[in-house]
Amino acid sequence: MRRPPRRRGRLVRLRQAVLALAAIVGLAALALARRDVVPAPTRVEVGPAWTAVALKSFRNIALLRLTADGAFSLRLDGERVQRVSPSSGATVRPKTLRSLELRSGRGPITVTLTPRGE
Repeated sequence: MRRPPRRRGRLVRLRQAVLALAAIVGLAALALARRDVVPAPTRVEVGPAWTAVALKSFRNIALLRLTADGAFSLRLDGERVQRVSPSSGATVRPKTLRSLELRSGRGPITVTLTPRGE
C-alpha cells in the first residue's frame, strides 16, 4: 500500500516565510519609530556679533525652545529682531524659518536650543 506524499516540507517553508516577513515588518517599524526621536538639547556660545544657527538638524522638529542665562536677541529670517529675557526664553517653529541668528546683550553667553514635540 502506498502512502500519500508528506507535505511537511511545504509547512516548514511557509513558516520560515512568515517569520521572515514578520522580522522585516518589525525592523521597518523600529526604523520608523527611531526616525521620530527628538534630538538632544544643543548649546551655542553667542557673543555680541550675530551667530547663525544651522537649522538643518531641527527641520523635523515641531518647536524649538531657546533659553539662556542672560538676555539675547533673535533675528528671524534676516529681518525680524526679537529681544529675549533670561526668565522667559523663546519658542520658534524651525519648519517655517529660513534662517535663525542669535547675539548676546552683554558679553558671551550660552544659549540652549531644546527641541520640543507639539
